[in-house]
Amino acid sequence: MISLSSCSAWAGPDDGSDVAVTLGVTSDYRFRGISLSERRPALQGGVEAEHGGWFVGSWASTISEDGRSSVEVDVYGGQRGVSGAFSYSAGIYAYSQPGEPGSRYVELQARAGRDLGLATLEVEAAYAPARTATPGNIYAGININAPIDRSGLSVLAHGGLEQGLFDRKLDWELGAEWTRGSLKLRGSVVGAEERRRRLRDGTRVVLSLAGEW
Repeated sequence: MISLSSCSAWAGPDDGSDVAVTLGVTSDYRFRGISLSERRPALQGGVEAEHGGWFVGSWASTISEDGRSSVEVDVYGGQRGVSGAFSYSAGIYAYSQPGEPGSRYVELQARAGRDLGLATLEVEAAYAPARTATPGNIYAGININAPIDRSGLSVLAHGGLEQGLFDRKLDWELGAEWTRGSLKLRGSVVGAEERRRRLRDGTRVVLSLAGEW
């Protein structure tokens, strides 16, 4: 989730408040390795407000039009901060595809990261409780971000394991991201596979351009 108009951001100078708007486009909307746009381009954007470490926001993306909905809308909130050498965040995320029956679900997420000098290492975990006719779902992942000097270029790597909705699904991403002011250009190889069946999404090169204000 979250990937990039020209909208303004406001930041309070004294109270640590901030509002950020993102808008972007991607060649393939992949969520944990699975394409939600049927391997087609997608438009994405959102808004987030933060105050004193607490944050709340909403994010949306166009998705495949095979069902009754052509858009995903997420609403989330939680807290983030720094404790010693570690950064952390924890929150509740609600996902929905308006007009698509049974598409709404809630997930608890937590992340912790540390700067190791040459790279930043982050671990993440998520849990979605069981719903009617849908089992509970657990996801665990690891992310690495390695900046290259002061060029604005970083090498990115990700790996994740999911159990519940899938039977031990593995997903991965390897690529690079270039940041220039408020813009980010990203290119990576993304893929996923499940233990007992072949996923149709396959491994693809995904390109995206995003901006934050």
